[in-house]
Parts: sequence; structure tokens; C-alpha cells
Amino acid sequence: MKWFSFLVLFFLVLSLGCSQSAKDTTLPDPDTETEFQAKNVLFIGNSHTNYNLGIDHYLKGFTSQAGLDFSPTIEKITMDGASMQDHLENANTLAKLNEKDWDVVIFQENTTVASEQSTEAITSLQEMKFALPGNKTKIYLFMTWAYKDEPSMLTNIRATYEQAAPLVSGTVVPIGLAFKEIADDPTSEVTLYNADGIHPSVEGSYLSAAMFYAAIYEKDPVLNSYSAGIETTNATYLKEKANEVWMAYLN
Repeated sequence: MKWFSFLVLFFLVLSLGCSQSAKDTTLPDPDTETEFQAKNVLFIGNSHTNYNLGIDHYLKGFTSQAGLDFSPTIEKITMDGASMQDHLENANTLAKLNEKDWDVVIFQENTTVASEQSTEAITSLQEMKFALPGNKTKIYLFMTWAYKDEPSMLTNIRATYEQAAPLVSGTVVPIGLAFKEIADDPTSEVTLYNADGIHPSVEGSYLSAAMFYAAIYEKDPVLNSYSAGIETTNATYLKEKANEVWMAYLN
């Protein structure tokens, strides 16, 4: 009986040891990636980003109705008339970049600089990328619109952002193309420009946010109930155009 008891105890200890050993040596699969979540989002730009409470304000409106399983922090740092070079030389901007680990940062170049000084704009966008504290931040480029009375600006604006994108590993969000498509739509009753023909109206800022919502969170804004107080028909139209232009641009 003693030998029998000893053997039972021996195999029990051996079994527990093997189980513990197997447990300890199991390593996580290095190929398994955690799903990306845009929890911390920062806009860097000028009055085009900041007008009408800011595009960040409207993007928060979309995310609040999106049913996300997290509550994103969406902020901005802007200076009226600023270029990316101005931000690179601004202590507040650099401090903001280092404030936290941003999941997403959006760069918005000065429209005139993007249109008329492409080389300088591309260089500044690259330098801004290098100013980011980490290398895991996703970069989006805010392709702005042409001024209302100078539609030809859009060709150079587009070229600047599209040339910069691969150099900064960024994704262009073609807000300017959506502005043009709506301006060319004879059925549209929406005004996207402020009275100065340069800055966005509330509808223009809302459209921009809808496109960033589609790009960053990969969701169809048409399915989101947020309207920012815009008349329902117009809000729906803007969300439809935002999604159409974004999807067409991807393809």
C-alpha cells in the first residue's frame, strides 16, 4: 500500500509539473495584432480647421453617436493663417505633440502655401512627421478646398498633398474634392463657404468632419444620426457626398 500511495503521489506531482510547465512556456503569437483604435486624435492647422467651433467639434459629434466601445479624445491646435512651418517653430504646437501618445494626427497645410509653394509645403509636412514623438501615430493629410473664386487652386493643392502622402506614410482625406463635387452639383442647395469665400460655413465644417469620420473610424457617416443642427435633408446630402467622395478616392 505504501508503494501504491507513493506512485499515486509521484504521478500527481509529475502531472501538475507538466501542466505548469506547459502553461509557463506558452508565448503570445507575435503575428496577432491588436485592433487599432483612434482614441487620441489631434488636428494641427489654421482657421480652416478651427472655424465654426472647429472640425474636431463636429467629429466629436459623429463619434458620440457611433456606438464606439471607447470615448475618443479629439483635440486641435490651430493658429490663424499658420503654415506647417509656423507650427514647427511654435513651442505650443511641439508641446502639444509631446503631450500624449496620439493615435492619429491630422496635418492641414496653409491653402495658399499648398497651392503656390508645393516644395516648401512637402518639406514642412515631412519635418512635422519627424516631430512626432513616436512612430505608431497614423498621419492623415487634410486636403483643403480651393477658394470659392479661385477654383483652379485645387489642382496644385491636390498635387501637393498626394506627393507628400507617401513621404510621410500618410493618408490624404480629399475634402477639397468633396467641395468641388458639391459646387458642381446643379441640384445642391448647400453653401459650403463662409461669406468671405475662403473659410467654411457650418455645412463645410460638418462635411469635413463627416469625411474624417469615414476615413479614421472606417464608418459610413450616412448611418450616423448626428446632424449638428443642420436641416435633415441637407445633413443627409452632405453625409452621402462625404462617403461617396471618400470611397471613390480610395478606389
